[in-house]
Amino acid sequence: MLNHKLEEVGKMFAGVLTIQSALSRACRWYAKEPALMTNDRIVSYGDFEGLSRRVASGYRELGVTKGDRIAFLCEPSIDHALAFYAAHWLGAVTVNLHYRETLDHQTALIERLEPTVLVYTADKESLIVSLRQTFPNLILICLGNSATAQYSLQMLLNDFNPYEEKPDILEDDPAIIQLSSGSTGVPKALVHTQASVLETWSGGIYMWSGIESQDRFLCAFSPSFSVWLVHAGSFLNHGATVIFQSRWDPIEFLQTVEEKGITCTALTPTQWRTVLDAQPEKYDLSSLRMVA
Repeated sequence: MLNHKLEEVGKMFAGVLTIQSALSRACRWYAKEPALMTNDRIVSYGDFEGLSRRVASGYRELGVTKGDRIAFLCEPSIDHALAFYAAHWLGAVTVNLHYRETLDHQTALIERLEPTVLVYTADKESLIVSLRQTFPNLILICLGNSATAQYSLQMLLNDFNPYEEKPDILEDDPAIIQLSSGSTGVPKALVHTQASVLETWSGGIYMWSGIESQDRFLCAFSPSFSVWLVHAGSFLNHGATVIFQSRWDPIEFLQTVEEKGITCTALTPTQWRTVLDAQPEKYDLSSLRMVA
């Protein structure tokens, strides 16, 4: 009898530690609160779910299923976040490629990772033309306008209804591939399971001395950096707002902190040095409660 009850409890909580379950909960609990923000655009948690589910339907129509890999060659943006998390409604595996790697390195990574889809920003068009010659079967989706891509993000948003299926995603399933820096060769692929991503996001509570829905995290890192996975994901998991700065500029950083009321952010030492050289005393940075 006891074993039977334990099995029933296990079924109730199966799949709790998955990105899909975390997204669903956050978007339900904080539906009217801002989830993603740039200088000129705000997406609420409710819209975040609706829009990303539309993209997920587009992926599914293109043949993407659970376990398939989707690669991203993008700078940080709302559109990238929508396209990235859309994959996790399907149980697909995502990997953010290093934005400034050479053609040879990108070719080697795609050969090894074997993605079904490559999502990219329009300013990578020339690189994509070269990659397409090597990988003619790779499905290309551009976040902007492209003469090379078969599809655009806007097309997926316009042409499909929100994805409603519930694939059987398990906590031990692979979820996100995080690339190493590649400083000594081709970047190495580090595989996170669904559960390890959620454990990482939960750990963000301690790293940031608590995360509340009123927090605003400024992300000025390329998505391929672990900061994007660990910190931005943690704040989204807890109903806070993630603001993206697509190109590094210390003046823009200081202006954004002042204008958007940023409470938390993380930068490299090199970035902090440029901030300190940009006369930060001229800006109201009183909203900041913790930086890394």
